[in-house]
Amino acid sequence: MTDFTVGERLLLHLYRYKDLDQNEIYNIPWELTQDGIATTLRISRAHASIELKKLKGKDRVTEYQAHVKGGKVKRYVYYLNTNGLAAAYEVQKKADDAGVDVKSLLDLKCQDPTAVFDSMTPNDRFALGCACAFRIPVPLTILKEHESSVIPSDVSGMTVISKDVRDKYLSAADPKEVRSWHLFAAEQWMDNTTELKGYDSRFRDTERIYHLIMCGMKKEACKKISLCRYDIQYLDDRELFDALMTIDSYPERYALDVMSLKCEMAINLKEYKIAREIAEEMTGTVVLRGEEDEMSGEADGYAYLAEIYTLRGLKEEAERCISMIRESDSAMARLTLADIFIDMGRYRDAIDEIEGVGMIPRKNAHSVFRRFYVTAKLKMAISRDADADIGKTELLPNIPPTESDIAKAISKAFSSSNEKEKTMLLAMAKSYGYEDAFRECGSS
Repeated sequence: MTDFTVGERLLLHLYRYKDLDQNEIYNIPWELTQDGIATTLRISRAHASIELKKLKGKDRVTEYQAHVKGGKVKRYVYYLNTNGLAAAYEVQKKADDAGVDVKSLLDLKCQDPTAVFDSMTPNDRFALGCACAFRIPVPLTILKEHESSVIPSDVSGMTVISKDVRDKYLSAADPKEVRSWHLFAAEQWMDNTTELKGYDSRFRDTERIYHLIMCGMKKEACKKISLCRYDIQYLDDRELFDALMTIDSYPERYALDVMSLKCEMAINLKEYKIAREIAEEMTGTVVLRGEEDEMSGEADGYAYLAEIYTLRGLKEEAERCISMIRESDSAMARLTLADIFIDMGRYRDAIDEIEGVGMIPRKNAHSVFRRFYVTAKLKMAISRDADADIGKTELLPNIPPTESDIAKAISKAFSSSNEKEKTMLLAMAKSYGYEDAFRECGSS
């Protein structure tokens, strides 16, 4: 294969912008700046400066200041002049004659990832790998110990790596290296509160769980899931779901929480077969969370099965699961069932489930709050449904679904919870959208 010098690759890069109006000084592509050139060619900014100086010495580029897209100040940009266009044309012809696609010389997505990694120093390789591990654009400053010019980025200093490129490069690297890159990302989502401060706790938790799984720290991921699953269980996140499905064994104390999250996400993604298999497994799962704290997944498993069968239109199977739930003494399962009935428009059945729960022990913090939430949802559903056959307020449980009442319920449950329950209760309050109630509870 024909070799191309950095200077030739620079000419080919600028040649791609030969049709831009050189009299234009606004909205100029960032790729025409010195930083943009360095990133495209994966060389240092200093190296780009040297190469541009050579081309200016040969009278092949024109340099002037302009407003770059996304930038707030003018920057120096570079165009090929008449001599440069002629020189670039000859390099283009050289590539064509050799059967070389110019994109393979300039675009990361068109290059062989193994060759790209092998051409880098260990620090640069680690930097690019970590940039690929992150699922979203992140500031280059996170990788401040490495050469930023090897990582595709934009004028604001954020990484620019598509999912296709990310997957391509991660799959080409050594699995041990990939795990180290995901570990770096997991640590950033946990510890970096300055450069990643714009992301809320729910998003940070989601990303940390994903990277913990991908770096092989599945026990730690399970522990984190147990603390915040109510905060993330409604996400429509295929990548996270696929990662979760690689967890095939769990520490006993976290098993039901992990299985519940898997089941919830499978339902969200309409993976009903997978959701059914997980729910069926839950019905036969009993875990110990302490010497005397035994917890069964039977009722919750049947609640999920009832929802799955209902969504699939299998009424007879759904009714069978509903009867199993009603025979249980699980307040949360019956409240989950009430939630399902509300979605089905079966308001009378929802009322029966809420009233059937009876008195909930104060220590059952999640059920205390869930009862307030389901009742509020039921009242709102009936008020919106013009065809509802139940419209009399007195038929509903006497629990006013006001923000103040919900805040009091959260605070009451919060005060009688242990540390883990407090964390999960606050996550649940947020996931249901009661931000004001959450803040009031959190400050109490």
